[in-house]
Amino acid sequence: MKKKLIVLGLLILGVGIFVTVLRSADWQDIVANLSQITFGKFLLFMAFAQISFAIFNLRWKILLKCHGHDIPFWTLWLYRAAGYGVSYITPTQVGGEPVRIYLLHENHGIKLREATASVLLDKLIELSAFIAFVASGIFVVSFTNLIPKNSLHLFSALIVVFVGLSIYVFKKLLDGEGFLTTLFNGLRLNKVKKLQRFEKKIHRTENLITKFLNHSQHKRSTLPIIIGLSLLGWAFTIGEYYMLARFVGVGLGGYESFLIATIPSVAYLLPMPAGLGMLESAQVGLFSLLGYSAGSALAVMVMVRVKELFFSGVGFAYALTHGLTLLGKESTKKQFVKGPTGLKPRKITRIGIKKILQQTKASV
Repeated sequence: MKKKLIVLGLLILGVGIFVTVLRSADWQDIVANLSQITFGKFLLFMAFAQISFAIFNLRWKILLKCHGHDIPFWTLWLYRAAGYGVSYITPTQVGGEPVRIYLLHENHGIKLREATASVLLDKLIELSAFIAFVASGIFVVSFTNLIPKNSLHLFSALIVVFVGLSIYVFKKLLDGEGFLTTLFNGLRLNKVKKLQRFEKKIHRTENLITKFLNHSQHKRSTLPIIIGLSLLGWAFTIGEYYMLARFVGVGLGGYESFLIATIPSVAYLLPMPAGLGMLESAQVGLFSLLGYSAGSALAVMVMVRVKELFFSGVGFAYALTHGLTLLGKESTKKQFVKGPTGLKPRKITRIGIKKILQQTKASV
């Protein structure tokens, strides 16, 4: 109950910030900018947006194949969308990962430990590439007068923390020690009797990631490809902002598109569902500093949110039709399916996110 109240409170805060940003904007300017996006341009943007999502999905497919599991690309695309949908409404960047783990385990018989390792490594690389892009954006803008020094110092401090943490995590994994295991023992949680059984489970899962990172063939070939795909995916994300800005009549250059795509994305790291409100206010501020109207910034953000809602909607639809109740408890109902001799009753069990988390923790 306490967690639900926290999520609800953060959501209300985000909505409040979002509404405040909208009230301060010129609605006629927003509508005028959006009216420049024809249906053809909209379809072009949505098609282009699939590229970065597909690239990140390919990265996950490669990681799974290295663990001996060759899952069809489009099947993983749906799993990723389902995870994305859950992450979108939770105040963290990793809220939907248990869903991806569960779908791998339930539909393909992959051990929870292996499924967890593939998803954790995929997410770790994704967050590291994300932080690297945001950090590079802040580094570039530090040589300009676009952002006030106080705000720049705050952004820089946050990025230093996240970059340092990423480096530390990879170092621990490459050394074979494991970050979560080290943290678990460092907090003396291994001394708590009820938690002692988790130490070995955490270590076994991290050991799979460590073996992958330290495998000579993976180091020479697979890992560079995976890192390259991560950077390429973010390059296409920058291209999305460039395209959208052009569609609404804003002639962003490559440098400006890079800043627009990277710096405001810090909002996604904040404990706010989808960075709601924070992302919009950051974009409005940066657009204004670059000399463009708040209306053009919000027009661009409307299209970004449409894209995000598309992936989330597809993900939710898939999850809800494949045995998951995202906001409810586990339930079982009878459904009739067509068989060789006619319709036959079959029990369909729908499992909630809370139950997925419990199963993942218990079986890793």
